[in-house]
Amino acid sequence: PGIPLSVVLPATRFTLAESIGKKARFIESAVAALELTSIEVRPERAEQILEKKRFSIVTARAVAPLSKMLKLFGTAVRKGDTLILYKGPDVDEEIEVARPDIQRLRARAKVVLRYDLPDNAGTRTIVKIEKLDWSGTTGPESSFLAKKLDREPQPASDERESAKWRDGS
Repeated sequence: PGIPLSVVLPATRFTLAESIGKKARFIESAVAALELTSIEVRPERAEQILEKKRFSIVTARAVAPLSKMLKLFGTAVRKGDTLILYKGPDVDEEIEVARPDIQRLRARAKVVLRYDLPDNAGTRTIVKIEKLDWSGTTGPESSFLAKKLDREPQPASDERESAKWRDGS
């Protein structure tokens, strides 16, 4: 989702991870053709990038079931990053299966949007996973995208970065 997000949020910087070199080169060419200057494409696995750098938001689409994604991106959640995940219609079941992992990370999973695809192509769900603070609630967020998904109108912070992770999509 990094390219469309960059189009609608041009002041936000995005790092797109694609571990398959051929796909990464295609994404780079699409970014160049669209003249999207706020995107950096990295031909690496997302979890390797997360070991070296911190992001306020990590997004992912078509990567793995939620329990596996939490193992891949758990470090980011522990550091306080927010995960915005594009999932299918069975996300409630995935959340239940991943509940022990979510609790271990001291995080919460919240469905923030469900929508139907055109031509009866199915339902999609956006899930937000964020770390709980010491009191068991989520702390204040400064991320524009996370606030938009919660329908909270707040100004964007230009120095924040968002990350888009792509693995096989």
